[in-house]
Amino acid sequence: VGVLRVAVAGICAGYLDHARGWGWARQIAQALQRTYPSFDALGADYLAGRRAWKQFPPDGFGDDPEQRQYVERLAGLGRAGWRVDFRAPI
Repeated sequence: VGVLRVAVAGICAGYLDHARGWGWARQIAQALQRTYPSFDALGADYLAGRRAWKQFPPDGFGDDPEQRQYVERLAGLGRAGWRVDFRAPI
């Protein structure tokens, strides 16, 4: 996900031409589709990875305010409904 964000940022900043940047972004998005069944599953693994990186307990009990913001943001996106179909052909 981080690499996907870097690719999109590179396109927006003009460091990557559109064709090359979107080619990378497409490959990353397709790999995510092969690996995860949904945005919710992807988000859960993202939060778990962030907790491991920050050395927080995996159950979320020791989350700091920043981690709680990530948790709430993902929960809010899920409640609102994702604007893009995760399984849409890319």
